Amino acid sequence: MPEFDTSHVKNIVLLGHAGSGKTTLAECMLYEAGLINRRGTIADRNTTGDYHELEQERGNSIFSKLLHTKWRGYKINILDTPGYEDFVGEVVSALRVADTGVLLLNFSFPSLPMRMTRKSACSTLNR
Repeated sequence: MPEFDTSHVKNIVLLGHAGSGKTTLAECMLYEAGLINRRGTIADRNTTGDYHELEQERGNSIFSKLLHTKWRGYKINILDTPGYEDFVGEVVSALRVADTGVLLLNFSFPSLPMRMTRKSACSTLNR
């Protein structure tokens, strides 16, 4: 991958509750960019991001992952974050370096919203 100046590097953080599709979206982004030749699935436990044994056993992300690709002259860093509030520290860390946040919501699970409110997130980030 060629080197990029800082104006051509973008950090995108994927946010949402557990099961909202963050890892699946990250997998699709890598596939569409041509970085991988097949899309892994959570059910098959073969996604690019959830490579840790504990994540594969549980079927959900525990750690934030940095995945990257290039797209139209930009280097895109994709930060796939965990959805369970037990791992909110991983989310806050990813938000500190993000240029853009993409919030995914899965309304099949209306009882599983992220409880971290905008106010608490902003106060944590001092914004």
